[in-house]
Amino acid sequence: MKSNINYMLILFLLNIFSLSGCYDDKSTFANNSIEYVTIDTTGISKLQYVGYQEQLDITPKIQPEKPGLQYQWALTDIPNSAGELEVISTEKELHYIMNRPVSAQPYYLLLTVTDTENGELQNTCIWTVYVQGTFTSGLLVADSKGETSDFTYIKNQTVSELYDKEEKIYRQILETANSMPYPGIITSMAFNNFSNKTNQVWAITSEGYCSRFNCQDFSENGNSDSESLLPFKPEGFKFISFFKAHQRFFANTNNGMYSFMPQAANIFAVPDGTVAGCNINNNIYANNTDENNASYYLVWLDKEKGSFLAYTSPGFNQYACKGYKENNAFNPNDMGNQSAIAAITTENGKQTAFCLKQDDTGTYAIYTLNNYVAAVTEWNEELGETIEISPAIEATAQSKYTIPNEGKILLDQAVSVFFAKKENVLYVATQQGLYAITYGMGNTATVNSVAKFNPEADENITLAKLFQQGYYTRNLHNVVGNNASMPELPWNNKAVIVATQNSNSEGKLYVIPMTSQVGTGNLDNSKALKYDGFNKINDVITISF
Repeated sequence: MKSNINYMLILFLLNIFSLSGCYDDKSTFANNSIEYVTIDTTGISKLQYVGYQEQLDITPKIQPEKPGLQYQWALTDIPNSAGELEVISTEKELHYIMNRPVSAQPYYLLLTVTDTENGELQNTCIWTVYVQGTFTSGLLVADSKGETSDFTYIKNQTVSELYDKEEKIYRQILETANSMPYPGIITSMAFNNFSNKTNQVWAITSEGYCSRFNCQDFSENGNSDSESLLPFKPEGFKFISFFKAHQRFFANTNNGMYSFMPQAANIFAVPDGTVAGCNINNNIYANNTDENNASYYLVWLDKEKGSFLAYTSPGFNQYACKGYKENNAFNPNDMGNQSAIAAITTENGKQTAFCLKQDDTGTYAIYTLNNYVAAVTEWNEELGETIEISPAIEATAQSKYTIPNEGKILLDQAVSVFFAKKENVLYVATQQGLYAITYGMGNTATVNSVAKFNPEADENITLAKLFQQGYYTRNLHNVVGNNASMPELPWNNKAVIVATQNSNSEGKLYVIPMTSQVGTGNLDNSKALKYDGFNKINDVITISF
């Protein structure tokens, strides 16, 4: 509830405190208008800093301890002069989960102690409270119960960038902030940064509806119904996925692909004309987030066109959709009878791999592509002209690796399929195990029949994916380049994320590092991070600064 004490009274109290020498040991910041009760705040700073949804703890000493004392803690609802005081506790000590939005301006906290046995006499004390960002870097989990969803945020030294403190877990973030969970089933999420200022999570529901959240406090700052996200929405419009590639942020929808430059925009306007008429088969794409690499940074199988296609930027603000030339291994322009299962692009952007299923036979194979690489040139002073240091590399088919029948059995049962980033491994997650298929030698992939990870009894795997740190998914060049501004986490691209579910609808989350045996897909289960207490886990992503 809100009291009728307004901001002017707070300023009045502050003036009294500063004039009355209220910093003594017995009642720092306190109004000494009564002798019987004092508020001892020795060792408690008048400036309080607390993270959003972290606990604010203030434990003053009230003297003398006597019957008939009543306590009221009240906090301004907004950090400015129009704020009203809202009662947040009536206990002697304050232990409050901060749900006020992050702000550079302070909130004000007022403690009032009333002596009901002495004519309702009161003593007061005030603090200035700054609410800071909490959700800076770590894992963000979306789980659902019934028809509602919520977020859990995990940060520790393994999954978070520039963090060296003890692990912290924040659960039911949306319900804590809004007194109710999100009214829909969030099935996928993507992290993005707008104008290098606002970190955002774009969430899609099972109905294809989108809500965009500000990572400071996970307040919603746009959705499918608002023109701030999509001003021109056709009837029956649905979002399918969001992803970053090069300098653009993409939305794959049932109305084609949309994109914008997050350095300057935060809204999808009309379908991307560069890829008009193109379709990403099965929502499987290979994207490269390196903002310095403009060649073939988004690759997909277009089943209707029967070809692998790539989005590329050959020059400043020039975008093109291009394909690949065939070789003796296969024809990348004769793929109309294939369906996409998984895809990945190497860190340098030079190769892409796809796992495809042949529609008529149901067999699987891994196809690799050489992406286009521009010629390297430099100015020659002696000749007075630009010379070519290395020629351009054409975009062509590379190799095909047939997956044998034991791999087909696993892939037919798969709940998740994904490639490793830095080695030739395809992970296949069934309900009962996470398996590895390796490739790169000869024409046939190798299936490892022993699972690299098995869930506990009464658990089934429901989701598995590669672990990549948040800043890497935003711009990998700033993590692994020569001028990297963000240190690379030891587990970046070297761990997997696995979600499980038991018969009681209880979800668990595992983050498991790979071993040093490159090319095997082996996991070190003894070092796995394990978290429980979830409902049905639908997606897990990393967020960053």
